[in-house]
Amino acid sequence: MSAGRPIAEQSSAELFGTWEQWSLTSTLTDATVGRQATGHPEHAAVLASWLDREPRIDPLDALAANHRLARLLTGWQWLAIHAARTHGAGWEQIGEKLDTGGEQARAGYQASIDDAERYTPDFFTAAHAAAYRAVLDDTTPSAGPGPTTANGWCRR
Repeated sequence: MSAGRPIAEQSSAELFGTWEQWSLTSTLTDATVGRQATGHPEHAAVLASWLDREPRIDPLDALAANHRLARLLTGWQWLAIHAARTHGAGWEQIGEKLDTGGEQARAGYQASIDDAERYTPDFFTAAHAAAYRAVLDDTTPSAGPGPTTANGWCRR
């Protein structure tokens, strides 16, 4: 959580911290109100005391952090798809994990490669594109690891 820093400048860990802090205080607030409403003022007082010690996050900041984090994670998804394909997973298996069909998973993966080529040509080279495209064909799910590190990041 990085109070005062714009959401767009926060790291993924900071974004998650912002979301988690808001979620904690929201849960504590609801629990405090619930305990008070059900005739347990002593429990409500304990929860309120805990809540008073917690930093507050504006709900709009929490929403923005959640949205940005979801976009970042979705943007990195294609790296895990590539790893799954190189380890023998079929498109239907991948689609199942993404709550979609195999063709949709494949199309999304291909669009990610196209975007990487279009928007980051200095980082995502033709060699990268070729390695990532090699797993598009269902007949070659074990096309090799491509130019990535063990955690899926592209090598230069």
